[in-house]
Amino acid sequence: MSRPQLSLLYKHFRTLTSHKTSINCVKLTVTGELLASGDDDGYLCIWIVSSGELFDTIHVSGSGPIIDIIWVVNARDHLGLIFSAADGCIYLYVKAEKDGKFCAIAVLEAHSSAVEMLAYDPYFRRLASVGGGTLKLWDVSQEWKFIERHTESSNPYIAKTVHFFSDSRHVLVGYLETHKVCAWAIEPWQFLWERAVFTRIGNAVLSPSASHLAIVNIAGGMDIYLFPLMRRHDPFTFSGTPHRSLSLSLGFQASNTSYRIHQVVFLDDGDSILQGSKEGRALIFNLSSSKPIQIINHGGSSDIQAAYSSRDQALIVTASSHDNPAVKIWKAKRLMSSTIFYKSSIFVFTSFVILSVLSGVLLQLQIIKLPMSFIETIGQPLQQTQPEEQVPYLPPLVTLTTTIYLTLAGLPEPTGTPESYPALQRAPHRTHAEMTEATEPTHGDSSVEMSTAVEASKVEMSECCINPISSTTPSFHPNPHNVILALL
Repeated sequence: MSRPQLSLLYKHFRTLTSHKTSINCVKLTVTGELLASGDDDGYLCIWIVSSGELFDTIHVSGSGPIIDIIWVVNARDHLGLIFSAADGCIYLYVKAEKDGKFCAIAVLEAHSSAVEMLAYDPYFRRLASVGGGTLKLWDVSQEWKFIERHTESSNPYIAKTVHFFSDSRHVLVGYLETHKVCAWAIEPWQFLWERAVFTRIGNAVLSPSASHLAIVNIAGGMDIYLFPLMRRHDPFTFSGTPHRSLSLSLGFQASNTSYRIHQVVFLDDGDSILQGSKEGRALIFNLSSSKPIQIINHGGSSDIQAAYSSRDQALIVTASSHDNPAVKIWKAKRLMSSTIFYKSSIFVFTSFVILSVLSGVLLQLQIIKLPMSFIETIGQPLQQTQPEEQVPYLPPLVTLTTTIYLTLAGLPEPTGTPESYPALQRAPHRTHAEMTEATEPTHGDSSVEMSTAVEASKVEMSECCINPISSTTPSFHPNPHNVILALL
């Protein structure tokens, strides 16, 4: 059971007009920067996809229609363009380093009839081609020289398709009339197996994992086979027309002999495939269903060729034949592969926003209340983060005040008016130098006098404090003058 198809919606991006005749093939580079398209008159146009500008035009006179195109890169990372024509030749053009134009490098007269398909192996630098009933294998050097490696013997039936598989160690060829595909080993060259399919082989493509082979059955549809067992993937034929799909599944062939072989290509997921059609549209199928999951309407009633490229972006190219040939580019951005995860993420985010807003409204209306412990818990880390201010330690001024108070306690109680007491008046302000000079000891007996004064002070303090309630001890009566002086 195949996985779901990625959600890609292709929209019209650009229309390119330069061809005058039917367009047979279109091919994008791996990066999707350049596009090549070839028509019935031997003209090959190279376009810049981003701007739609016609970058270069190549005309091979007398070659007939351009049948197949491939982009190649050699060992020196130089870009080359190889295409085949109805005259049996293979043409090589390489992009110049100076002006970026494509210059002719080589022309190989490879086959006696039209070269139906080309395949390139980027690992071993090999080129494979089929034309008439012949398979040829070439080695491509760094100097763009082609060295023929092997030629398979001629077959009376037309070889239509060629592919490398099994890590490019094997090559696969499909034949138009015999309904058979054959495989060979390259080193050493050896025939491996031959298996038959239900219909003729007009075009074919291998899936990226080489697990499926899609075959355009000439009659107007496409069949999918499990590779390399070549067992049919499903009992129905992929077609854009319901009645044609039913008739082909029952074994009937279409009566239209002017059917044009269309290009077919797997998308990079490997479960979807893109096919051109006769009704002027390209169809995208999923391997699990015969109905197209997306229809790209190119316009008109002409046959459509289709190409696909994907790296940073998904591009589909459609090209019309017959009336007013034109090339159209369809572009789609790559979306998320898991839409379920995307939708669930949107739902979770939206629910969180709604609940947050609703909780804020209910708290403002005081319909719900949070417990105080919860609020304190929330606010506690904020309080801890704030640094605490340290208050500097200031020693008390009791020593100076007590000393002055005890010294005045032994003085006799003043009498008279306050103005007659010069001792109680505020001393004039003295500078630091004067105070230092006053405290410095003098010569002679100054030290003896200071020690005597200190001893006298101690005696007075002891007399006042040992027996304060004694009658012989002079009592101290506080008065406003003592209090003021103490405060000073």
